Amino acid sequence: MKRTTLTTAVCCLSLAAVAGFAPRAASAQVGDVFDALAAQPVTILDAGIKRVRAGAQSAAKRLTNAAGPPAQYRVVFDRNLRRLEIRFEVTVEGSKVNETFCWARRGVAVREMFGVGVIRYTVQLSDEEKVRRRLGIMFSREPEATDREFIALGQRLADSTFVELNLVGSTSESSVTCRAVVHRLDWR
Repeated sequence: MKRTTLTTAVCCLSLAAVAGFAPRAASAQVGDVFDALAAQPVTILDAGIKRVRAGAQSAAKRLTNAAGPPAQYRVVFDRNLRRLEIRFEVTVEGSKVNETFCWARRGVAVREMFGVGVIRYTVQLSDEEKVRRRLGIMFSREPEATDREFIALGQRLADSTFVELNLVGSTSESSVTCRAVVHRLDWR
């Protein structure tokens, strides 16, 4: 009888040890997924980056030409350098791979991303100022923020937000890249 009890105890301890080392279920699999998501904090930075990413997606569609593959985009916040990077890669005919065309397409991307020409303002503003304002709105708590607050925020963010466009030739190995702060729309 003692031997059976000892064997049973060893088996139970072995099972407990194996169960203790078994991988835990992912938190998304435990409980309601919507409750788990609702419990996660969302910052204004998170929401703003999502808005910029949606604008970049719209701009990428506009940059895509009928003959080539879809334009690629990426929006990344670099925590170490404290800046927002927006990158596009567009395939074009080899004859269009030049700096002038690159800056022109980059301007199209920025205008599309920030709705320049779509939103009506009560005051006369340059395209650069419209981009700064839209950037401030994307990262502010609407409707709580005042005009003055999101304009100031947009000014500060614009100096730390960069848009880069890389043109790649469809038939050749050539490419050209143009990059500047977000509110610089044209090559000068």
